[in-house]
Amino acid sequence: YKIIFDRSKDLMELKIHLYNIIFITILVLALTAILILLIYRKVFKEFDRDYLAYLKLKDAYEQLQEMQKELIKSEKRNTALALAISANHEINQPLMIIKGTIDLMKIKDESIFKGKNEKYYYSLIDSIERISKILTEITTLDKVSFIDYTPGTKMIDITMYKKEDD
Repeated sequence: YKIIFDRSKDLMELKIHLYNIIFITILVLALTAILILLIYRKVFKEFDRDYLAYLKLKDAYEQLQEMQKELIKSEKRNTALALAISANHEINQPLMIIKGTIDLMKIKDESIFKGKNEKYYYSLIDSIERISKILTEITTLDKVSFIDYTPGTKMIDITMYKKEDD
């Protein structure tokens, strides 16, 4: 009986050792899983933070690009308007001198624009007024729009866009 009892005792101890090894293995696996989870969370937390920073940076970049486009449009418009105002001033002054000279010529010698020459007088005055009106319209443009003048050449469409208060 003693041999059987000793074997039985040894088996019991062996089972206890096996259970202890299994328990320790499960405990090590659980701790490893917890550690992996903590590392995983930290890595993904940093990844999420970096990804959110990337998204914010991307959004800011897109806004910057849009603002640049708007700034370029605004600068082009301001340049076109400044050019129109300068042209208006520089062309209107000589036009008014021409108109004044024509009117003085008519006053000094009324016969100069009588008969056949009368249509030339009105043609000159109408042309001067038309040029002056076009220059004024260019300076009151709210938006600049271009139309094809000839193939490969564009011109400003002054009839399309005027300020809304006109």
